[in-house]
Amino acid sequence: MSSWDLALISFFVPGGGQAVFRRWRRGGLWFLFFLGGSLFFLWLLITPALVSPWWAIAWFCTMAVAWVAMLVDAWHAPGAVPGSARLSAGTVASFMVPGLGQAGDRRWLSAGLWLSGYAVLLGGAYYARGVHELSWLNPLILMIGVPLVRWLASLDAYQGMAEHAARYGSTTFMTVGVAAIVNLMILMPALGYLTSACFDVVQIGSDSMKPTLIAPMMVPDTDRAARRPIKVIGGDRVIVDKLTYRWRAPRRGDVALLTSTRSHRVALRVAGVPGQMVQIIPPNVVVDGRKVVDPPIFRQIAEEAGGTMGYRAMAGKLNNPVILRADEYYLLGDNTRGSLDSRVFGPYKRHFIRGRVTKICWPLHRAGEPLGY
Repeated sequence: MSSWDLALISFFVPGGGQAVFRRWRRGGLWFLFFLGGSLFFLWLLITPALVSPWWAIAWFCTMAVAWVAMLVDAWHAPGAVPGSARLSAGTVASFMVPGLGQAGDRRWLSAGLWLSGYAVLLGGAYYARGVHELSWLNPLILMIGVPLVRWLASLDAYQGMAEHAARYGSTTFMTVGVAAIVNLMILMPALGYLTSACFDVVQIGSDSMKPTLIAPMMVPDTDRAARRPIKVIGGDRVIVDKLTYRWRAPRRGDVALLTSTRSHRVALRVAGVPGQMVQIIPPNVVVDGRKVVDPPIFRQIAEEAGGTMGYRAMAGKLNNPVILRADEYYLLGDNTRGSLDSRVFGPYKRHFIRGRVTKICWPLHRAGEPLGY
């Protein structure tokens, strides 16, 4: 087996090239390293302790260097015969974008067919997403159709090198094919499921948490060719931690994202938890007879610092104390003059809370802004 083939296998499965050449310990260590790195990145996304985007940049640079080092380690396997760098590059290119490897081999017709077929497949997935009757087809295409086309295109690019297949035999071809299958059918779906179970990225849809979180602005569209007279600009996109609340209850000060018909994509701050008595006594939130000063964000809002305006009762609403039941939470917005929260709707049930907002990820100039934790 050639050095480039070993590097190609490690590209598909971290440590796979080392394991195929019976360097089990190195292969296992590389696999565990990248598995740990992936888990650390998930933790980095959902923790509110590290909000600076520089942490993500440092992680990406570290993993990129380690990835190159792993491929070089696989390529330098003792006893491996020289191989074709062009073959490995073509296989990887067609794995990433079907047809590129065939184009590098100057098989223009095959490249056009693969690329157009892949484009039609992605277009069908996008179209099915917008049609309610075909919405079931979208995940089917993305989870089965797209990986299958990428796998077949990469194998076609590999097999297209007739001189390589004749020199090194079909065993290498099958090994690379199995590595690509493991990548597409096991590693990528597992990573996708893990990320979707741990976090989500959503755009804030209301001004309830202003100035902590900013919603998009709707302005008139001056473009005469525009289909809609109003366009949406700006707004924060946030990372929502969906994992933490699976093993612990929301705590006072958490910024919770709600999911319901009355508060779609609305974030509010937890002020009271089950068993507590909550009351608004301007400009403070009072829980069990004491002013809330921890976390400090409640004291800042009460003192009208940082553009906030203190806690007030809503017009026409009494300041009667509210005793929270076992599954009820008292939620308030930092924008106390324009937030529709528990002062209007009363306590929220636990199942309305979708997750915990941990950090702003977009726009970049807002990334890293503190959320009051």
